[in-house]
Amino acid sequence: MTSWLLRKSGSDSNGGTSASVRSTGTDGIVSTAGGTTKISSISATWGAGDVGHGIFASSSTILRLISAVQVAQSVATAVTASGLTTFTSVALFNSTMLGCAVSGPGIAAGTYISVYTSSSSMTLSQAAGAGFGSGAAVFGPLATTTGTTAFTSATGQTWNVGGSLLTMARAMVTASGIHNCYSAGDSIYLGGGGTWAETVVNTLSGSAVAGLSVIGDVDGAKTGDSGQVTLTGYTSGNTSVPSATALLALAATTNLSFSLITFVGGSTNMVTSTAPAASPNYTFTDCTFTKLGTSVNMITLTSPTTGLACNWLFDRCTFVGMQGSNTFITFALSSTVSGSADWDALAIVRNCLFVGGGINGYCVTVTASGANTFKPGGVRIYNSTLLGGGFSTGTGVSTTVPCEIHNSLVTSANAPIGCFTAGQITGDHNVLYGAVSGYTYGTGDVSNSAGTGTYKAPLLELGQSMKWAGVLRQFLAPDGATSPLLGAGSATFSGNYPTADWVNRNRPSGGGSASSSVGYSEFHDFSIQDTVVYPSGQTSSGKMIGPGDTYIWVPVDATSTTIAIQLYQGSGYTGTTYATASIVANGELGVTGSTQTCTSTLSSWQTLTFGAITPTKAGWVLVSVDSFDTSGTGTLNFGALTAT
Repeated sequence: MTSWLLRKSGSDSNGGTSASVRSTGTDGIVSTAGGTTKISSISATWGAGDVGHGIFASSSTILRLISAVQVAQSVATAVTASGLTTFTSVALFNSTMLGCAVSGPGIAAGTYISVYTSSSSMTLSQAAGAGFGSGAAVFGPLATTTGTTAFTSATGQTWNVGGSLLTMARAMVTASGIHNCYSAGDSIYLGGGGTWAETVVNTLSGSAVAGLSVIGDVDGAKTGDSGQVTLTGYTSGNTSVPSATALLALAATTNLSFSLITFVGGSTNMVTSTAPAASPNYTFTDCTFTKLGTSVNMITLTSPTTGLACNWLFDRCTFVGMQGSNTFITFALSSTVSGSADWDALAIVRNCLFVGGGINGYCVTVTASGANTFKPGGVRIYNSTLLGGGFSTGTGVSTTVPCEIHNSLVTSANAPIGCFTAGQITGDHNVLYGAVSGYTYGTGDVSNSAGTGTYKAPLLELGQSMKWAGVLRQFLAPDGATSPLLGAGSATFSGNYPTADWVNRNRPSGGGSASSSVGYSEFHDFSIQDTVVYPSGQTSSGKMIGPGDTYIWVPVDATSTTIAIQLYQGSGYTGTTYATASIVANGELGVTGSTQTCTSTLSSWQTLTFGAITPTKAGWVLVSVDSFDTSGTGTLNFGALTAT
C-alpha cells in the first residue's frame, strides 16, 4: 500500500511518494527492446530502496510505480567499431543488459542495448563514433514499473523518483497521475498549511476490503508540513468570484474516506455523487464544510438503485452554511424492485455540528426516488447538534426500516424532526427546541414544549467562559458541569453509538453521569483541586468526579524524556475499565502515543511511568488522564507529574 504525498512546494512532474525528490535526471531511456514498463538511466543510482516509489517520465507525463530495480552493471573490456552498432566482449555480457542505458568507448549519450545475441555479442541502439574501440563499459540500472498505461518509448527523458505532487487533479483526476498506478488501500496525504484552490472530479476508487484514504496531514508526520488543509471552491483567489462547479464530484466511485480536510464551497454543491453499481462506502471524519452566500444543497449523496447498503459515515464533522430552503446533507435514496423488503441505507451521522439550517431548510434530509415496491430507510443520527435546521424525510421513505435520531440537540424554526409520513423517523434521548411533525417522542426525549411536558435549559458554551474565566471551551458544548444537557443522553455505547465525541475525547465526560450528553460534545477538563487526597510530598491534587478526561500539557526538549504521573481511584470507583494516563501521539514532534493503565486497586496512589520518548524538537506533549467510572460519581485523583 502506497502513501502518496501532496505539498504546495511539490510538482506534478514528481513521483509523488516522498516529501522531497529522491533522485532526478534528464537521460531516461524507455525502449521497446527493454519493454515500455521499464526505464533506464546511465546517471541513475537506483537500488532496492527505490522499490515502492513513484517515478515520472516526461515523454508521456506518465506516473508509474517502481516494482523492482536491476542495479547498474559494468564490464572491464568491451569493443565497439566506428559507424557500427556491433558491441562485443569475451563472454562478459548477459541477457539482463537488454534495454539498459550504456556508456563505453565511442558510445554516445542516449544509447541503449537494443538486441542481446549472446554473452559475447549485443547490438547498440545507435552506431559508435569517435573514441570507438576497446574499453570499459557501464550499463545503467533498469527499473521495472507497474501501472495501467506504459511509458512512451523515447530517450533523453526527464525523470524523477519520489518527491511530492502539487495538485489534486494529478492526485485524483488525470489518468496519467496517481490513477495510473494506485491500488486499493493506498493513502493520499495533503500537506498541512496548504490550500488547494481547485475543483475535483474524482476518478479513484478503493475496494470493499481496502478503501482509498485522502488525509489532511495536519501534524506534518508524512509530508513535513503541518497546519490546516483546505480544499476551496474559490479557485481564482479568496477575493474573486467562486467556482460554479461542484467542489468534490465523486461520481460513481466507491470505497473512499476523507479526513482532517476543510472544504470551502463555491456557488454550487460542495460534494456530489451519482448512483454506483456497488455500495458507495464513503466516510468523512474530522472534516469541516463551509458554504456561505448561496442557498443550494451542500452535500448530495446518491444511493445505488438496487437496494445495496450505502455505508455512508460522517463522524466528528462540522457544517456551517446559509441553506435557506436547502440542506447540509441530502441522502438521495432510491426505491427498488430488488430484494424482498424495504432496504437499509446504513448511513450514519454522529458527533457532528450543524450551524445555519435556514427558515425552511433542514440540516439532514432523506429523499426517496421512484415508485418501486421496496422503499429505502436507515439514515441514523447519533449525538449531534443541529442548530437552525432539523432532520426530515420525504415521500416514499420506509416506515418499516425507519430513519433514527438519538442523543441529539436539535433546534429549528421549521421542525426539529419532520416526517412526511408518521413513523419514518424514530428516536430517543433527544433535546428538541421547536414543534415536531410526524414524529412520536421516544424514551428520554425532551420537547421543551407541551409535546413531552419536559424541559431542559439550553446551557451552552458561546464563548462566555473566555470572558469570565479566561478559558476557551468548545463552542455549543455544555457550558459547565451543571448544564442539564450533560447526562441527558442514553448510557448505550455499543454498535453505532459513539464512545468519543467531536474532539475525539471520552463519552461520557463531565456530567457526573454514566450517560452521554446530548449533542456533539461532552464537557472536558472539569477536574477540581483536592486538598484532602494528594500524593506524598504534594499539597493537593486534581480530582474528577464521574467519568471523563483532563488534558495536561507537558513541555519537552529534543532529548530523551520519561514522563510519570500518579493516579488514585477512589473507593467509589466502579467498573472494570480502570483509569488510564496516555501520551497523545504528536506527529509534529515525532512522538508516538502510548497508554498506561491502573490496576484494580482502589484508595491507593499508583505511579504510571511511560517509556522514554525523544521528541524531534522542543515543544509540548499532551498527557490525557481518563476515568471510566460507571457509577457516575466515582472519583479519580491525579498529581505528581514528572518529566525527566
